[in-house]
Amino acid sequence: MPSAKRYLWSFALLAASGIIIAVWLTKQNSVSPSGPPEKVVIAGLSLPGAGLFFVAKEKGYFGDEKLDVDLRLYTTGKLAIDSLFSGNADFAIAGDTPIVFSILGDRKLDILSTVYRPNGGIAIIARKDRAAAPGDMKGKRLGVTFVSSGQFVADTFLLVHGIPQSDLTLLNMPQEEMVAALLAGNIDAACMWQPHLADTQAKLGDKGITFPNAALYTFRLSLVAKRGYASEYPNRVRKVLAALKQAQRYTVANPASALDIMSRFTGIDKTTFKRFYDPAEYDLGLEQGLLLALDDQTRWAIQRGFVNADKMPNYLDFIYADGLGAVSPESVKFIR
Repeated sequence: MPSAKRYLWSFALLAASGIIIAVWLTKQNSVSPSGPPEKVVIAGLSLPGAGLFFVAKEKGYFGDEKLDVDLRLYTTGKLAIDSLFSGNADFAIAGDTPIVFSILGDRKLDILSTVYRPNGGIAIIARKDRAAAPGDMKGKRLGVTFVSSGQFVADTFLLVHGIPQSDLTLLNMPQEEMVAALLAGNIDAACMWQPHLADTQAKLGDKGITFPNAALYTFRLSLVAKRGYASEYPNRVRKVLAALKQAQRYTVANPASALDIMSRFTGIDKTTFKRFYDPAEYDLGLEQGLLLALDDQTRWAIQRGFVNADKMPNYLDFIYADGLGAVSPESVKFIR
């Protein structure tokens, strides 16, 4: 074979070998890591606000992130946070108030992302024959779940409308008992959150009146972990948030299907759920309003004597933004 042809033939063989090797390397690099999924326990809530977790579980988004999630449901954020500190969960879902009480009680947390922010998620509903306007609340009996977001809203409502707490009776009761108590007339009004608020509104009909609270308080649920957990397991945090972001996209694109999933997980019938369901309220975020809300509730808790604290925490120190920043950087909106 002439030297020129021999050279071209050798070059062709080398080129072909290079292509084969490159394809093989690309294939190897694209293969998902072997091994079982990471086991993660999330202390969730049996409430509508935990909807993204239900969708992520149902649609397999946690599995897509190589996570084996055990979603354990609790009735309150306090109980969910308790499970963190008893070693029974890696993550928890909670509202602002239990987060504040946890941090003030020296059970430090990493706040990873808001997961639910409804418009008017908590409100005071009254029997119209007992209190047709806020000023009518004087001398009445108001059902409140003590040391909760509900009590913060009730106290703020009374303050805004110039009603001294001594002018009415606050009765401590769980949300589940308020519906029957209000219908029976054992209380005149109640501070409620969903789904109990929507259920009561439907049962009272035009005999009831709801005093809006949009200007008083923005209710939130957030995903939290014990302080330091996120720094120790940053990839696990990112995976959980990535799955929730997928769930958020699905909820917006398929609202009826997402409603079915949430209804089934919570046990709330779809008719009741539809009265307050808004897919846009299910989203991830870390924004300035969260810090302001935590500050407001801290001042309230101190003034109420619920906690002993000699100074305000800097809640920015309890925000872990790296996980959400990696998944959805546009959702991190803090003034630093």
